[in-house]
Amino acid sequence: MKGLFVTGTDTGVGKTIIACGLAAVLKEKGMDVGVFKPFLSGISRDDPTSDTSLLKGNLKVEN
Repeated sequence: MKGLFVTGTDTGVGKTIIACGLAAVLKEKGMDVGVFKPFLSGISRDDPTSDTSLLKGNLKVEN
């Protein structure tokens, strides 16, 4: 099992967008993809505008 870790210098710099895009491309290529968002600050994970909701919606995954 291989993994990727996406990191950035601040909040709001696009880490989730990059991770979502990478995961979507890998999934499209037939790979089994999982995502993990260890921390979420300032918003509920159930909020439809949260990073968690973005990842779940675009990749069609569950908690």
